[in-house]
Amino acid sequence: VKELVGKVYELTKEEHWTYLRDAREFESLLNACGKTGNEWLGIAIAMGGRGALLEEAQRVLEEYRRKMAESIEYAMREENRQELKNLLIIDGGNVVDDRLISSVASMLSSMGLQGEDRILVALAQSEDSIKVSARASRKLVEKGLSLGKLLAKVAQLVGGRGGGHDIAAGANIPKTKKALFLLELDRIVEEELPRLRGSGL
Repeated sequence: VKELVGKVYELTKEEHWTYLRDAREFESLLNACGKTGNEWLGIAIAMGGRGALLEEAQRVLEEYRRKMAESIEYAMREENRQELKNLLIIDGGNVVDDRLISSVASMLSSMGLQGEDRILVALAQSEDSIKVSARASRKLVEKGLSLGKLLAKVAQLVGGRGGGHDIAAGANIPKTKKALFLLELDRIVEEELPRLRGSGL
């Protein structure tokens, strides 16, 4: 029941029944602008732009939600999943927009797709690299896992860059190093688990 009940924050100077009245919807609209390469539009709306600008931003949000639904559907297909001992890998290839892969990873993780003892790793190809977005369970984090440090370490090993928070992190790696990156990440997580189990995992 607690998950179904919460606070609603209204921006009382905004028109009723618009995306801007509810603060969370406002945030969603700005997020959609940022994730689709329309940063200028999000800034314009945040600075008070309305009228045709707001109509365009609403179209961007609707298109973003459509692409997210398609991306989630694609990611949920069995042929796009790979399981290693400590990882659940979702490979979006060049179908899932690399700008959306972090949102896709968050959505799938919130569904509990990877369980409590594995890390979800979502991948998408950009023009010259692979974008990685990973999520750990709260249980692993509470036992001391730092996903940001892990991704930074493994990405550096394969000539990429990574980092982030304990529970959510990302990386950019060379296209040719995808398999090596995943194997090394799985291996290093396996090395970490005995220490975490010693904490009661």
